[in-house]
Amino acid sequence: MVTNLNSENQTLEKVKYFTSIFSEKVNPCKTQWQKVYLKALGTFENLEIFKGRHQATTEQCKKCGNTYTKYSEKLTDVNIACEMFEDVYKKNCDAIGLVTADCDLKPVVEKIFNIFKNIKIFALFPPKRYSVELKQACTNCRVISRTLIKNCQLPDYILKKSGIKLYNPKKFVEHFREENRLRQ
Repeated sequence: MVTNLNSENQTLEKVKYFTSIFSEKVNPCKTQWQKVYLKALGTFENLEIFKGRHQATTEQCKKCGNTYTKYSEKLTDVNIACEMFEDVYKKNCDAIGLVTADCDLKPVVEKIFNIFKNIKIFALFPPKRYSVELKQACTNCRVISRTLIKNCQLPDYILKKSGIKLYNPKKFVEHFREENRLRQ
């Protein structure tokens, strides 16, 4: 997908994918899908995955007083900021495409511009997500269209070098239903 967002004179050197790992206890199905998805992403050259985590905290409802567990993403923003700064410092790039609408990254964008005058940082906003603060801090911005995202989905499965098929989550359930049907 990111390749489709490049200008003609740009070369995509590397994609860095940042995520937080779901807890097996909270949603085993979602955790399994995420594991398969990350394995599938791992088959692409020039793609590196950075993993954060979800942290559980106990919250209390202000209306009824009941307590519940809330999960918050941890380390993702810090990992993104560190990698951006390191890439610019080591001259690994002359431009960064930042796919987010999270204004928490505005300070690192501003710091990079203060120190490194020739770098360009483009904010690439997911559909229906936008940050005025991030837009103002970056060189330029654009919203990624739903059509582009739809056209850039993973195939039904990816064949690893080992011969193992990694199924797209939408096909994951269908595949295992069929596999179970054939076993009966």
